[in-house]
Amino acid sequence: MDQGDRISRWVLAVGLWGCSLWLVRYAFDSEEITWIYPAILLAFLGLIRVLTDLVELAAKPFTMMIDAIVYPKIMGGKPPPNYRLAEYYREQDRLEEAEAEYLTILKNHKREKLAYMGLIQLLIEQGEIEEARKWFQKARRHLRKQSDDLNDVEVLWSSLSNQFGPIP
Repeated sequence: MDQGDRISRWVLAVGLWGCSLWLVRYAFDSEEITWIYPAILLAFLGLIRVLTDLVELAAKPFTMMIDAIVYPKIMGGKPPPNYRLAEYYREQDRLEEAEAEYLTILKNHKREKLAYMGLIQLLIEQGEIEEARKWFQKARRHLRKQSDDLNDVEVLWSSLSNQFGPIP
C-alpha cells in the first residue's frame, strides 16, 4: 500500500468523523435525537477506513519488543543473515521455501558466501541448471573483492559442474 492510498483513507475518515460530529451537534441543537444514528454510522464507517492503520500502530510497540528479542544488537536496518530456517526447510524437503529464505538473505546481504553456496546447491538439486549458473555469476560479481569467499564458491561450482557440464 502506497502513501497516497493511506493519506486518502485518512482524509476520508476524518471527513466522515467531521460529518458525524456535525450531525451530533445538529441533533442536540434541534432536539431531534434520531440524527444520532446516522452520526454513529458515519463515525463507524470512518473507523473502518483506517482500522488497519490503527491496528498496525497499536501493535507496533509489541512487534518492536519481539524484534528486539530476536535481533538484539540491531537498532534498525537489515536483519543478520540467518541460515537455520533455510537449512530446516532443506531438511524437510521444502525446497521452494528454502530458496525463498536464501533469496531473502541475498536481498539484504549481497556478499554472503554461504547464501550463494546454499542457493546454488539447492537450484542444482532442483534441476534448475541455468538459474544456478545465473546465481554463480552474481556470486562472482559480488564476491570478487573477497577472494577467499569467491574461491570457496568456485570450488563448489566446479565440484557440482561434474553433474551438468563445464563452468561458463
